[in-house]
Amino acid sequence: MNKYATKESRIRVIVWMVWFLAVLVSLGGGDSGVTTAPTATTAPLLGIVSHDANRSGPLFPWQATSRWKKWVLHKYRTWQAAYRRARRAAQLARLALHDL
Repeated sequence: MNKYATKESRIRVIVWMVWFLAVLVSLGGGDSGVTTAPTATTAPLLGIVSHDANRSGPLFPWQATSRWKKWVLHKYRTWQAAYRRARRAAQLARLALHDL
């Protein structure tokens, strides 16, 4: 039995409303209209992603201009082929030893 699960829909609605308010406050709070680099005192809350202007590149991997998905798929398929070759070689070695 999960004692932490919310059973009533009213409680679930209240929980979602609290989370929504927390997100709104964290995204919209402290905007003075002046754009400055975040410092230690004005750093965003933990758990919220912010873009560092000093680093080059996209904020999220799926925003990358390079074809990283194709690269990963190619690496995975190369690994798969090597794994299959190794398994086949091991099977043939076991078969050769079994016949002796």
